[in-house]
Amino acid sequence: MIAHRSNPRKFAVTVGIAVVGAAVLSACSSTRQVSYQQMVAPANMEVARLHDVAITEFTGEAGWAVSEGLASSLQRVYVDGRTVFAVSGPYGNAGPAGALDIARSVDARVVLTGNTNYDTRTDIRSPSYTETCQAYDAAGNCAVVQTDVTQCVDITVTLQYAARAFEVDTGRTVYDPGWMNVAQNTSECVSTADNPAVLVSRLMNNDFGRSIDALKAQLAYTAAERIHRDIAPYPQTFLVQFLKEGDLLNDREEDLFEEASDLVDDGQTAAACSVWDRMARSGSRDLAVSYNQAACAEHAGDYVGALEGYNLVYSLVFTLPTGPGGHSGDNNYDLDDWAELLATSRARAQQLQYSQDVLGQLSSAPTS
Repeated sequence: MIAHRSNPRKFAVTVGIAVVGAAVLSACSSTRQVSYQQMVAPANMEVARLHDVAITEFTGEAGWAVSEGLASSLQRVYVDGRTVFAVSGPYGNAGPAGALDIARSVDARVVLTGNTNYDTRTDIRSPSYTETCQAYDAAGNCAVVQTDVTQCVDITVTLQYAARAFEVDTGRTVYDPGWMNVAQNTSECVSTADNPAVLVSRLMNNDFGRSIDALKAQLAYTAAERIHRDIAPYPQTFLVQFLKEGDLLNDREEDLFEEASDLVDDGQTAAACSVWDRMARSGSRDLAVSYNQAACAEHAGDYVGALEGYNLVYSLVFTLPTGPGGHSGDNNYDLDDWAELLATSRARAQQLQYSQDVLGQLSSAPTS
């Protein structure tokens, strides 16, 4: 039986718990996937550990939008109920030396700055033609054909951006991934009935400002979001998989397992986990019961317990291939099923355990 740890450290409220579908595991079996959201640690934790952040306006047309979006998103980061960043700015454009001076003037410990550049491209497609019959003669042949012409323009906007962060005390670079690109596209079309001359006129005057502005706004948001995910904790949605059928069950156990699976379908995951725990306490050594207990631990935020549970099932399946609790050849799930399922589950639990440990250190660190 897998023991669940009490009061696991949680870093984000679980939202939108829902059964989102069934992923086929094999011809006779499948899983139920339940979504949950959890805060995860970024690859670069240097900025978060420095806590007090000044932001200067990035250069270029998208500079203010990216800087403002980044400042706003960093201000809303909470770990264990505490704000991660104290944010000031955005201030005016400045190079690295000027940005450091600004940061010192507001007692920041790290400063973010950067550059942006938009590139807009419009491409005219070859016209398309659609013929429709408007009238028929006495023999049933088409006598009058109307040809409609459709002309489209493809609009692509690319945003190049580069963000950098400097520690104020030392001036050292703590974040600099180099130039990055994001792109968005849309199309505008007119047909014969719409007067193609209007499109030609708009092309000559590059009159697609509304569409272009909308793409630029979305790109600035995307750039700020990507920088945020590089340097700050962020919420991520995960899918935990519950086996919907047992592996080798007697009739009584099959009824209980089906009851638990139905509860998952109804969105009552905690109640389903209670059933699987009860089965384990009653002596069930079914692999699917043990696996679902590990999935329950993951869903509850106990990633250490989840990883221990997934590893236990792995050892039972692959280290003890025969006998009670192991794989006998008559099982509902074959070895390929287990290999695929446990590989993803163990990797996910390891990632979440790592994030939990890192964010735990961050939330317990004193702030200036």
